[in-house]
Amino acid sequence: APSAIQGITGEPLAELEKSWMEDLFQKATWLSYISNHFYELLFILAALLTFYGFLRVTIRIRTYRDEDEDEAFVAEALRAEEKAHPPDPKQ
Repeated sequence: APSAIQGITGEPLAELEKSWMEDLFQKATWLSYISNHFYELLFILAALLTFYGFLRVTIRIRTYRDEDEDEAFVAEALRAEEKAHPPDPKQ
């Protein structure tokens, strides 16, 4: 049987199989990879988006906390200024 295949194709069976395997490997494109691993890729994307959202919320909370501390500092400084220099009742 191998000699009949070699007679028809002109290639030995091992070479024919090797070229067939290479052809199968080349047909595996990124689209087939995505379709075969869709749920894994979807899970990874959801995990990355969750982590990104967590970082944004954490940064936003820190920013608000810093703003609140700044506002409290300014309010305290204004109260201290008013105590040190009360407004003139004549004005």
